[in-house]
Amino acid sequence: MQFVSDKTLFRACRILFGPDVMLNRSFLYYLQPSGISNAFRKRALDTHPDRVAMLDEATRKKCTNLFIEADWAREQLISFCRKRDSGSPPPARKKRPEAWETTDRQEHRGREHAQQQPQGARQGQSKFHSGVVPQRRLFFGEYLYYSGEVPWNAFIKAIVWQRRQRPRFGEIARRWRYLTDSEMRMIMLRKKYCEPIGETAVRTHSLNQFQVNTILFHQMFIQKPIGEYFIEKGHLTKDRVNELLETFRQHNAGFAVAK
Repeated sequence: MQFVSDKTLFRACRILFGPDVMLNRSFLYYLQPSGISNAFRKRALDTHPDRVAMLDEATRKKCTNLFIEADWAREQLISFCRKRDSGSPPPARKKRPEAWETTDRQEHRGREHAQQQPQGARQGQSKFHSGVVPQRRLFFGEYLYYSGEVPWNAFIKAIVWQRRQRPRFGEIARRWRYLTDSEMRMIMLRKKYCEPIGETAVRTHSLNQFQVNTILFHQMFIQKPIGEYFIEKGHLTKDRVNELLETFRQHNAGFAVAK
């Protein structure tokens, strides 16, 4: 049985308990599952996507990312407590990766927790939506959830799965020689919490908006359609996804594109 690194656990603690908490090894070994659950509930109240369903697209996307990140942090800490209380040995120190490699992964942290979920859906996450479909433009995954076609936990896992298909922003920028390793490290050191890396690059004058948009378009182009996840996992058939794509397009056609 293997522990995750202290660095990962400290990051999870900061996500749930805030940036001002004093973190050390003692904090980890006095940490209790009840405290983790209480902290997660508070974060979930602020970031659960259903709470901002009527707000703009950018806010909904940001809250979904924050909710996924908080859920990842909870899983990391609950798993640590279980292993700690079972008498497993303390974690071994790991070699520190390059700064850009570690920090660039922050925008994708939520994706990793999907592979560590316990068997069985957690309470409140396996429910199907029972209300009306929001009268606004939706992403296809949102439409499937709000239409009652897929449960909440599958919707979140599909988002995580889809984001795993695309390479990291920094990898593309370095491969295309938009940025050097040292420039990438500088950007990540100046990146604000939850600020998209492209916005940081523009703010620090490391990239222009055209370069950022080109990278983002490339990421979007090569990632798999989210409907493939629901087919692969047996939630929907291919024919049903195609039917829903048509009704999804009809739904969005009734709403103006946000500018």
